[in-house]
Amino acid sequence: GNQPCRLVFPLTAEAAANGLLSFVGHADTAFLLLVVGQNPVDDAKFLGFLCGKGARKQDCGKIYVLNHQGVHIEKHDIQNAKEEWEKVNAAKDKAEAELSSLYKKAQAENSKSSTDIIRAQMVMLEDEEYYKTIRRKIEDDGYNAEYAVFMTGEDFSQSLESLEDIYLRERAIDVRDITARLLKCMRDESHETEGFTEPVILVAEDLTPSETIAFDKSMLLAIVTMHGSVNSHTAILARTMGIPALVDTDMELDRMVTG
Repeated sequence: GNQPCRLVFPLTAEAAANGLLSFVGHADTAFLLLVVGQNPVDDAKFLGFLCGKGARKQDCGKIYVLNHQGVHIEKHDIQNAKEEWEKVNAAKDKAEAELSSLYKKAQAENSKSSTDIIRAQMVMLEDEEYYKTIRRKIEDDGYNAEYAVFMTGEDFSQSLESLEDIYLRERAIDVRDITARLLKCMRDESHETEGFTEPVILVAEDLTPSETIAFDKSMLLAIVTMHGSVNSHTAILARTMGIPALVDTDMELDRMVTG
C-alpha cells in the first residue's frame, strides 16, 4: 500500500546548499531524509505519501525547487468580441501543436500512461462546452479573451473539485493544465519545462500532468510535491516512470532552497 513518509529538510539556505536529499527505506517503512554532510537534519518533519518505485540508497541528489509564478489575469473592456474569440482560436491551434509534440515524445518513450494522459488532454482541448462557455463570457459578458479563458478554467475545475469521486476530482488539474497552456499561448510564453544540468530531486507545490511528462526522466531522481494524491497524475506517472515520488507532503515550499 501507500505508506506515510517523513520528509526532513534544512531551515537555512546554507544547510540546503550543502545538503543532499536522500530516499531511504526498507520493507515496511519509507521516508525522505535530508542529510547535511553525514548528519541528518531533524528539526523539521513533514508527512507525505510515497508513490512510484521503492526507495534506494543511490536515489540521492541535490534539491531543485520549482516555483510556479502565479499568473494575474485582468479583466478589461473589449472593443471587438470577434477579435477576442479569434485570439482564443489562435491559442487553441498553438496548444494543439504543443500537445501533439508532447504526445510524440511520450510515444517515443513507449509510455502508455503518458500517451493516455496527453490523449485525454487533446480530447479535452476540443471540448465543446468548454469553448461555448468561453465564447459566452466574451460575447454575452464582455470579457476579454484571457479573462474568459481563465474564468472558464476556474469554473470547470472548481466544479470537478467539488465532486465526491476522487478520480473526477483529480481531473480538475487537467482542466487547469489545459487552461494554463491556452493562456501561455495567448501571451506567446513558453510552456517548456525546466532543464537540469545534473540529476535532481524535484520539489514543487504541484506539477501539472504535461509538466511531469515533459521532464527529462534521466534527470529526475525523485519528485516531492505539496499537493496531489496517490491517484494524481504525478503519482501515476511516477509509478510508470519508476521514480520515487512523495505527494501531499506537509511542507512549506518557501523554506526549501535549490542546491
